[in-house]
Amino acid sequence: MHKDSKQNKKIIIFVIISLFFLIDRILKYLVMENLSIGETVQIAGALNITYLKNTGMAFSLMYGSNSLLIFLNFIVLGLIAAMMIYSRKKGNKNLNYAYGLILAGAVSNLWDRIFYGGVIDYFDLRVWPVFNVADTLITAGAFVVLISIFGEAFSKDVS
Repeated sequence: MHKDSKQNKKIIIFVIISLFFLIDRILKYLVMENLSIGETVQIAGALNITYLKNTGMAFSLMYGSNSLLIFLNFIVLGLIAAMMIYSRKKGNKNLNYAYGLILAGAVSNLWDRIFYGGVIDYFDLRVWPVFNVADTLITAGAFVVLISIFGEAFSKDVS
């Protein structure tokens, strides 16, 4: 692949990940400005917007531990950055896109923890804990990483 083409691909991926981050920030802003904590607005069918502030982590585990989670979040961001560097050196550049999604989500939720005292959640499907775009980015990125890891392990077992 030509060097300019590689650079353009990196820029496009960076822009896409930045847009997801921006969408999450905008949605959180709109929710905080227009709803009270705990208030719900039905959008369509099972999709509701509910304004919650989660001072815990996924599924409200470690609820009330925002300061500890800020510290842990910085450690996780450092580990993800290290994994990005490692996967790039190993030639698995595509895995970095997944790490980029995880970073975008983690940074957005870290922003909430630092500036709002907890993560702002808003998507409410009534059958799942309330979540946000950042959570979706983290989940999607982690899913791709796991598929990549298990795919490599499976291909080594088969050969």
